[in-house]
Amino acid sequence: MAAKHQKILEISILELQVDSYRGKAESNHVMSATLLYPRPAIAMKKCEKQVNLQDGVFDWRQESWCKRIMFKEVCDFRFGLEISLSEAMSKSEMAEFARFMAGRAMRLGANELDDIIPAGDLVVLPLHYYSQNLLKNKAMDIIILGDLDLEIAQFEGHESLQLEIPLYSERKLVKRQRVGGRKGPVRYSSKTLLEKGARDGVASVLINVL
Repeated sequence: MAAKHQKILEISILELQVDSYRGKAESNHVMSATLLYPRPAIAMKKCEKQVNLQDGVFDWRQESWCKRIMFKEVCDFRFGLEISLSEAMSKSEMAEFARFMAGRAMRLGANELDDIIPAGDLVVLPLHYYSQNLLKNKAMDIIILGDLDLEIAQFEGHESLQLEIPLYSERKLVKRQRVGGRKGPVRYSSKTLLEKGARDGVASVLINVL
């Protein structure tokens, strides 16, 4: 019975647009995608990708399948897809994030070894030690976030669907200007450029039914 409500879905990212970064030549970020409750007992699946925005846009359409693909999962009934983007990161911060990801992967590997290898403490202990050191590097703050409710029923009769996920600001942007000076008094004025929760872009995804 449950099989009628299940499909294998291949979910790829096509494009990311961030309105507040329009006009900026280049910025480096990390995009995080989360597949929420694709099926019972699976709370989430995560995928991270490095993003180089040019004028607030990154287009994966000309990239390889390996660069576009985020998930290939059995999904049933109702589930969700969430997209978030980190604040702009320097090259050194991107390197720190890569080490953070390596640490997380090592910790998962250590936990699996701990379950599989009898009396494997001597094997597992070095992995835990190195992963804890790598995990001292923290993930960056999130600047935009969006999600999409999905149901298997909407894929009936379709080989693929292209969908858009609205993205909303996770921070308030304020521009502070200096007024006066020279011989007169100096004062500062503030102008709100973007309110927290305001629409600030869109992510385009392609979902293929396998």
